Amino acid sequence: MRRLVLTAVAGMILVLVSLAFAHSSLEGYSGAPGTNGTCAANCHGSPGGTIQVTGFPAEYEPGQTYTINITHDGGDLIRQFNASCRVGAGSENAGMIAAGTNTETYNNLKESNGVHFSSDNHSLGSFDWTAPALGTGEVRLYLAGLQGGYNGLNSAMILTSAEQAQACGDTNCDGSINIGDAVYLINYIFKSGPAPCSACQ
Repeated sequence: MRRLVLTAVAGMILVLVSLAFAHSSLEGYSGAPGTNGTCAANCHGSPGGTIQVTGFPAEYEPGQTYTINITHDGGDLIRQFNASCRVGAGSENAGMIAAGTNTETYNNLKESNGVHFSSDNHSLGSFDWTAPALGTGEVRLYLAGLQGGYNGLNSAMILTSAEQAQACGDTNCDGSINIGDAVYLINYIFKSGPAPCSACQ
């Protein structure tokens, strides 16, 4: 009986210790406004991480989906990261994030539609970001991450993307000016069709 009790206590301690160090459960630490800060990057270790982000456009096309890649340039594997995209410097989500390679999305009170690794320790990962609607303006991608062990190197970054200017005359916002725009405008004027979406009507 005593052995059974000791085994149960040892098992409980092991579970509690693993939960305390399970960084894959960290959510809401991308550093975006209104989040829990950047603990995915700076609760442990020191600056100097080599995490890199590619695929986030300098200018986005509204409604377009982009694949964002997370890698590192040397050093240890990426233990974990948190990322989210916001409108300007505010706390409103910008577009929609969907999981990709080695990642999963999360949703909590301080950071809805965030993304992180689905498990710890990867050399790369990806997620898809669908840009927000026309008229949103500048958006920012916030990311914080930790490489190696709990005393490893940290990375924290903010990437900015401007909304692509719409061409004057592109009334249906398909990216080109053609006869379709004239038909779209005629339908709006004479048949109560949808309003032109171009920013320079």
